[in-house]
Amino acid sequence: MLLLMISVVQSARAQMFSVEGGTRQYNTPTVSGHIGIEPVTFKYIGNTSVGGAGIFAFEGSIIRVRLDTPNLLLTLGKGGNITNLDNHSYLDAALKALFGLSLIRSEQIHLEIPFQLTSSLTNVVTDQFTAQQIEFRQANVIAGAGLRLGGRVSDRFRIQLITIPSYGFSTATGGSFGGSLFKVEAQARIYYDRVFGSVGLSAGYDYSFKNFDIEGQLFDYELNSHGFLIGVTF
Repeated sequence: MLLLMISVVQSARAQMFSVEGGTRQYNTPTVSGHIGIEPVTFKYIGNTSVGGAGIFAFEGSIIRVRLDTPNLLLTLGKGGNITNLDNHSYLDAALKALFGLSLIRSEQIHLEIPFQLTSSLTNVVTDQFTAQQIEFRQANVIAGAGLRLGGRVSDRFRIQLITIPSYGFSTATGGSFGGSLFKVEAQARIYYDRVFGSVGLSAGYDYSFKNFDIEGQLFDYELNSHGFLIGVTF
């Protein structure tokens, strides 16, 4: 995984931006790393008469880490004792492949349709029913397309807005239970380039909605999260 991250970063190509009638040119950063806090609500939406219904439901915060490159995104979310989740431990990890179809592209604005393929894992463990070793552990493959808008306010200041709905398959590791996953994600970013040489700063907000529709209803859950991130660009 480390070698993959290094190779992705090294292969990322910077976009050129010129100012003052083309007399100066800057490399627009295309790689960024972020960390932040993410309040999460994980709500049971299945049949309440099912044994063990709702035991994975929780509300609390997780820590989010992500690495963005032009065509790949790696993200990891973790919550538990370190984030004061009562009786629950949460983990998600995802690898996303992206490419875009440009609709408008200029020095000031970029509008495109992003296509995204995601492979991810969501795992929730609770202190309840530990003797039966029940846990929520779903592996997903989903695909989607949305809209991305980028704007440059000045030679250093940029903004970006993204929204992508996705749909695909979800299955428990081991293949015991399968179903579908519907996801909607949205992202807002503010970039301030070249603060420390070629390294810039970034702040942002991420929203994520997931609907797990899994065979047997025990694992039918909705997840809503709101991430607040800070990071660097290079």
